[in-house]
Amino acid sequence: TDAGHDFSTLHYYTDQDTQRQQLAKSGFSTLEVFGIDGDPLEPGDSDTKSPYVTYVAQKPKPES
Repeated sequence: TDAGHDFSTLHYYTDQDTQRQQLAKSGFSTLEVFGIDGDPLEPGDSDTKSPYVTYVAQKPKPES
C-alpha cells in the first residue's frame, strides 16, 4: 500500500524479468512492455528509472 492514496491502493513492486515469468506461468504471453516515458522495454532492459511499467499481455483464447 502507499500513503499517497491513504493506504487504499495495493502496489506490487517487482522487476521486469520476474513479472514476465509470472505472466508466462499464468498462461499469458507478453506482447509489449513500456517504461514511464512510453518507450518500449525489451527483456533484460533496465527498468529502474521507471517507477511504473505497463505490460501488454494476452492469454490465448481457449480452443473450441
